[in-house]
Amino acid sequence: TLDRLMAALMKTLIVLAVAWLPLSYALSGNLAFTFESNDGLQGSPGALYLFFYVTMSLVIAPILVMVLYGALSWFLPVRRA
Repeated sequence: TLDRLMAALMKTLIVLAVAWLPLSYALSGNLAFTFESNDGLQGSPGALYLFFYVTMSLVIAPILVMVLYGALSWFLPVRRA
C-alpha cells in the first residue's frame, strides 16, 4: 500500500541521514568538512561536488517524498480500518 511504501522510503532516508557523517568524513578527511586540492578523491574538488550532491539530496528527498505522498493520497482512495 501507499503507506507502507512511504514508510519504507522515510526509513531509508533516515538511514542515509545517519550515514551522512561517516560518508562526509570519508570524502573530506576531516570533521570540519573542508576540501583542498588533493590528487586522490579524499578532499579533492570531485569529493566536494559529491559531498554537495549527497547533502542536497538528503535535504530535498524528504520534501519530495512528502509532496508525493500528499499528491497520491489526494487521488487514491483511503481505506478505513
